Amino acid sequence: MTDWRELVSYVGFTDEDRDLLTAFWPIAEPHIPDVVDDFYARVMRHPGTRRIIRDDAQMARLRRSMAHWLEETLRGPHDEAYFQRRLRVGHRHVEVGLPPRYVSTAMAVIVERMSAIAFAERPEQAFAISEAVHRITTVDAAVMTASYMEQHELEQLRSLQDLLISRLPVTVLLVDRDDRVISATRPSYRLFEGARLLGARWQEALPPALVEASELDEAVHRARNGNRDICLLRVDTVIDGVERQFRIDVVFLAHEEADILLHIEELTDAIELEGRVQRSEALAKLGELSAAVAHELRNPLAGISGAVQVLSGSMDADDRRKKIMDKVQGQILRLNRLVTELLAFARPVEAQVGSLDLRALAERVAELLPGEVEVRGEGRGVADPHLVEQILLNLGANGLAAGTCCSFIIEEGAVLVEDDGPGVDPKVRDRIFEPFVTTKTQGTGLGLAISRKAAQAMDGDLVLADEPRGGSGACFRLTLPRP
Repeated sequence: MTDWRELVSYVGFTDEDRDLLTAFWPIAEPHIPDVVDDFYARVMRHPGTRRIIRDDAQMARLRRSMAHWLEETLRGPHDEAYFQRRLRVGHRHVEVGLPPRYVSTAMAVIVERMSAIAFAERPEQAFAISEAVHRITTVDAAVMTASYMEQHELEQLRSLQDLLISRLPVTVLLVDRDDRVISATRPSYRLFEGARLLGARWQEALPPALVEASELDEAVHRARNGNRDICLLRVDTVIDGVERQFRIDVVFLAHEEADILLHIEELTDAIELEGRVQRSEALAKLGELSAAVAHELRNPLAGISGAVQVLSGSMDADDRRKKIMDKVQGQILRLNRLVTELLAFARPVEAQVGSLDLRALAERVAELLPGEVEVRGEGRGVADPHLVEQILLNLGANGLAAGTCCSFIIEEGAVLVEDDGPGVDPKVRDRIFEPFVTTKTQGTGLGLAISRKAAQAMDGDLVLADEPRGGSGACFRLTLPRP
């Protein structure tokens, strides 16, 4: 801020003024209690200043500070230390929330009272004393206001920086030479799970699986010894049974308080989204190819099927060639089902959603399935009833084909389909929803892919649960938006 000597020179505060004020102090001193009383009486009459007074103890401290300030103003010495104290007064005004406009008005009150005392006690010097008081209080007001504005701007900037850092979607730790965390951004609950950060060793603050998978101890050691930054572009790890991915930057700091900055950014959601986009693009291309192939196959199959039926119809019932024709017809029908599913997979799914009683729909599907199907639970979802029926029919048929019975378990916004079969082969668990992946000898491998596509068209999803509630078999979970 502006040097106080420049301010003193600007208002013309001279050595003669200092001498006048110093000589005036013994005369003004007996009146100081009345000046303080009058000053704070005015403070308490105005809401803008009254709000900074919290209790009687604070008022007593302020009155003592005011009396001391008046003594310093008149007695001096008006040196560097004097103006440094005025700077601190400006800082204090920021802390208590006193707007700077009240500084100028307060100085006007002081000048008024000091002038009245001067004219009453030293009329021959009253004008000169008043001018000296006016000049020094003007400098005081300028120093306090400048200090206030400077401190206020720093507080505002610090508040903005804290807000910015607290909202960063990354975790940053500052670590000292003893590996202690001395500062940190607001921790991600998913990463730290409420762990104590400040004062703890960074190895204890971070999940052990992340530290081990990234070999972070070695990276920090290399950063310190080489005075350089280390970037771990992708760290794959499993935390609490969930696969997660991170990027970690180890930044060497040439600072006496902290020598390492750990910048940890979770990439799990971004990588998952990227994978979904890639799968969607691949499925779109596969759908286009499937539609083209299906259209090319359907007409020839219809012609072959017609010719086989004519030939088979012209043969006697005991003609041994008729059995061969029947087998050919069966294969034609199987190929026709494959073509139908290819077209269903390639066709865009349009969902007409609404609030749906999931139990009532599951009970209707259970009646259509050729086997024992149990329906349990209650719940609703926002979905297309035709698409949900298609999904449950497919899952139910798969379950009955794999075992002896299956169950529809209804929850709010979800349906679980369980069976008592042997479960899903671990070799295909991760690919079970990919087109043409199947464990059936007669399956096309499109049923689950079509079902998931239908679920996602309703803003839901279809997944293979970790394990069924019954302890064996397979369990699929259809998730739907809740009403």
